[in-house]
Amino acid sequence: MKSEELKNKLNSINVSQVRFAIQCGVSGVQVSKWVNGHADVPEYAKTIIKLLEEKKEKSSIEKLTNLANAVADGHYTLCKFTNNYRVGLGTPSERDSINKMVAGKTLNEAIDNLLSKVSGVTEID
Repeated sequence: MKSEELKNKLNSINVSQVRFAIQCGVSGVQVSKWVNGHADVPEYAKTIIKLLEEKKEKSSIEKLTNLANAVADGHYTLCKFTNNYRVGLGTPSERDSINKMVAGKTLNEAIDNLLSKVSGVTEID
């Protein structure tokens, strides 16, 4: 894993370098070295990132499912395209419906974007 990838992954799961350092059992300085490319990212840190991503994804999917159950008869649609993901409530009937779905660079980002759009409409947790 390259330093830029680590930085992007931490951003995508909303984990600060300080928090990640605590989770890895290292100093913030050490994580800064990984993020800035001054030291290689060790395997255990890669594993922790993977676990955090899986936890975040599960949490996002659970929230999306709860929202869909509340407002869309339990239906939601996930689409993966070449350069983004799209998420919407219900079942799209045509291509134009897919174009109106909420987009994100990652699946979690797309789900989070949808959840943030409707957060004031209904309780999703």
